[in-house]
Amino acid sequence: MKIAVSGNAEGLSIVGEPALHKRLSVSCKGTGNRLVIEDGVRLINTSITFFGDSGTLHIGRGSKIQGTFILVSDTEIRIGEKTKMNAMDARIHCGEPGTSITFGQRCLLSNVRVRTSDQHSIIDLATGERINWAADVVVEDRVWIAEDVYIYKGVRIGTGSIVGARSTVTKDLPPHALCLGTPAKAVRHNIGWSEKLLPRPPAGPSPGE
Repeated sequence: MKIAVSGNAEGLSIVGEPALHKRLSVSCKGTGNRLVIEDGVRLINTSITFFGDSGTLHIGRGSKIQGTFILVSDTEIRIGEKTKMNAMDARIHCGEPGTSITFGQRCLLSNVRVRTSDQHSIIDLATGERINWAADVVVEDRVWIAEDVYIYKGVRIGTGSIVGARSTVTKDLPPHALCLGTPAKAVRHNIGWSEKLLPRPPAGPSPGE
């Protein structure tokens, strides 16, 4: 299924085609940008904008993608195989040159907000220097991120972890942990998760029976 590109269509090379796309908008305002789509990708309720030059969005095999993706010059967003996004108001924003956002394989994401930059400068009045530099974001394999989670610059979320609804991630989170709060922190370790709802085990006998 071919993709129509608005703006400077010649500034974007598209490698591969999605298996399905519905309500997809792709815009390019620069040159030397790349959109790489592996086999079996579904793009639904998705907006992709390349605002600068030499940006790359790479979507792994079998992924289901929704939401808004924004890339400025010299940035990269990479989505691993079979990652699923189940909310159209997710927003993934590489906001400063030289930064990247990476999602591993088989992640499950709701309406997450991820950004590599604060978009404005914070200045040390004594030195006149900027102190809030942009930084990469890494979400490792099989991470489940629930509703209304904000993930800010420079963090890594470990493999197999869960980030609970309405949490704000400002520091690294460990693997295989249930993480909650603002700022998010691990409240339980050595956990896993499944997309299937497992049945509750039958109740045992009451004490003394």
